[in-house]
Amino acid sequence: MKGQSVKRSRTSSSHGMSLGWRLGLNTAVIITLVIGVLTFFQQWHEIGQDLKDRDRLLGESLIPLASDLESAKSLEEVHVKLTSFQQGLNRRGHSDYHIDLYDEQGRLIVSSISRQNSDPPSWTLHANVPVHSTLLPRARGNLRVWEDGSRFKAEVKQRWVLWLLDIGVTVLCILISLQITYQYLIARPLRHLMKSIHHMEMGYWEGLEIPQGAWEMQWLAYRFQNLGSKLEETMKRLVDAQRLALLDLHPNPHIRQEAIAMNNTASNDTPTSSKAIDSSENQISQRAMRLHYLMEKCCFLESQTPVDPTAQISAREVWEQDVMEAERLCEIGLKCRLENAAFRILNPDAYEQLSRELAAITALRRGWVKERRKEIRKVLEKHQLSCREIEHRIKPIGSVWRKIQAKGLTLEQIHDIFAFRIIVREEHDCYLTLDAIHQYYKPKLLRFKDYIADPKANGYQSIHTSVQDTSNFVFEVQIRTEKMHRQAEGGRAAHWYYKGG
Repeated sequence: MKGQSVKRSRTSSSHGMSLGWRLGLNTAVIITLVIGVLTFFQQWHEIGQDLKDRDRLLGESLIPLASDLESAKSLEEVHVKLTSFQQGLNRRGHSDYHIDLYDEQGRLIVSSISRQNSDPPSWTLHANVPVHSTLLPRARGNLRVWEDGSRFKAEVKQRWVLWLLDIGVTVLCILISLQITYQYLIARPLRHLMKSIHHMEMGYWEGLEIPQGAWEMQWLAYRFQNLGSKLEETMKRLVDAQRLALLDLHPNPHIRQEAIAMNNTASNDTPTSSKAIDSSENQISQRAMRLHYLMEKCCFLESQTPVDPTAQISAREVWEQDVMEAERLCEIGLKCRLENAAFRILNPDAYEQLSRELAAITALRRGWVKERRKEIRKVLEKHQLSCREIEHRIKPIGSVWRKIQAKGLTLEQIHDIFAFRIIVREEHDCYLTLDAIHQYYKPKLLRFKDYIADPKANGYQSIHTSVQDTSNFVFEVQIRTEKMHRQAEGGRAAHWYYKGG
């Protein structure tokens, strides 16, 4: 108990931050980085543009003064005009303006204030206006104005503070909205689902309910519920099959007599009449005509190229209709040829790739098939069981492609590429054979179907199970009686009936 509590505490401590906080923080960080970078460069551009506009306006304010200085007769007059312009600015409240006149070489000629150092402070607004005057060397110079930018600096600082505040409020709103959404749509149904799964772990399968919240959570809960029901049904079928096998090992005479009587009653032939004979002859004739038609279409498709538009139309019809027709006629070989020929025309690239992959798999498994057949016979002999026949087949390319497309599987996930069919005498032999197979091979629980105890709607009966050999390769085993086999291959329960409708 102490070890279990320590292990449980370690597990709980290893969880770390909850999903909601991880989701919120990760989302907030990503959105903050994106919005922050975009708004940073946007604000940086606006501040720079504002600075240029202020410098431009400052320069435009000196144009009248520059024109006035061009008519000055002496440097003293220039100084008087600069001082007068400076005083006028001071009277209007612009005490932080400073105006200097430089020659073309950058030497200070006249300043509005008495100072030796011409360098302005670090934060200033400044502008240059060209001046033409005979008082300057080469008659050219620059009128420079600069203004203390402390107020503008304070405005920029305030802008950045507001920018940080906006980012902070945005992140906070994101976190709050994500937490509310997470708690309502994910956390609450997830807690409910985890509680239900815990009950399932303790054996209470019926305790799982579909919670309210995000549709993904509802779908997940439904899938868990479906998985639990499927596991429960599979285990029930396995237990029933095991029980039937044990009963057959120690048979009850009364039960055996009842089973024999039921089989004899079910197998009684109905009397035939002349009308039935005529109908049978008519069906045989129609079957021969239909087979001839299908064979001609098969030969046509096998001789055509995928680029032929006529072959494309015919292949589509074969793929959707004629394949089922060939199976209805119990012509499995023709059905496979039709399916492969139509697949090659409709999707040549997929056909070539799948052909190479299946060829590689079957080339490696030729000896394996023979070994498994011998192995299955030895298993049955060991349990003193006899069988009429052990068949094996490799799933055709067209059928493999149908399954891949219909169920969204990969080639490695298809477990019935290689399949063995064991045909026995009586129904009770099916369960004895199943018990022997499961004792020798490792069964895949969710791949077990007992269609004998629970036949399909079309009357199909057989036991399907997928097992693993010692190399962990999965293959399918089907177990049925001779009567079930005849019914499946040519009777009402044939494959075409429940797939073709």
